[in-house]
Amino acid sequence: MGITSTENITRIEVNEEVSRFDVVDDVIVEYKLKLCVDGHDYGTILCSPEHLDNLVIGRLSSEGIIKTIDDIRSVNIDENQGIASVILNSERKPGLKHKIESGLSVKFEDILGLMKSLDARSTTFKKTGGVHGCALCDNEKIIAFDFDLGRHNAIDKIIGYAILNKVDLAKKIIAATCRISSEIISKIAQNGIPIISSRSAPTALAIKIARESGITLIGFAREKRMNIYSMPERVL
Repeated sequence: MGITSTENITRIEVNEEVSRFDVVDDVIVEYKLKLCVDGHDYGTILCSPEHLDNLVIGRLSSEGIIKTIDDIRSVNIDENQGIASVILNSERKPGLKHKIESGLSVKFEDILGLMKSLDARSTTFKKTGGVHGCALCDNEKIIAFDFDLGRHNAIDKIIGYAILNKVDLAKKIIAATCRISSEIISKIAQNGIPIISSRSAPTALAIKIARESGITLIGFAREKRMNIYSMPERVL
């Protein structure tokens, strides 16, 4: 892709002695992507301009517009115009999410290991401080990693990767760096993912939705500890 997620700029740094000097720095690119589905405007996404196909597919899955990649006839992304055009195989109304029944379990130490691996892959965050990271995992390793300036987009990119590659999300774990809001947990519920772990905090509404949906929600998973807010029996 011709557009990159970071851009070099020169900034002025001021230290405690009020000395000023030029510094060349990396900053996040904010890209506007207009989404059209079957010729209808489906809104504009402000995002990091990489893996846009995954972002689009993940967004449609999280909204219940598609269930599998077979629901999509074509995806065309015009990078110069900032337009993603999707043609569906048939019209599909947003589907309802059901309570997740999953026998998946994971060891306490494996969750912490996944979070450590997530941190190691978050190189763009370490360079810029301006993105959220997200990973698709099995019990022992990261299968796919992505990032975005928007935490919702980072989740959608990973879900889109899974949909595109026909990964069974009912047997997978999402690891994230971001705060878990009600919108984030709703995406997880819509896609039938049984476990999500974040190094950050959940909201009260996210916890309520996780409990109602049968999702194991883990927050503050850092170093040698974590908080489990729902379905703790999946963590061994």
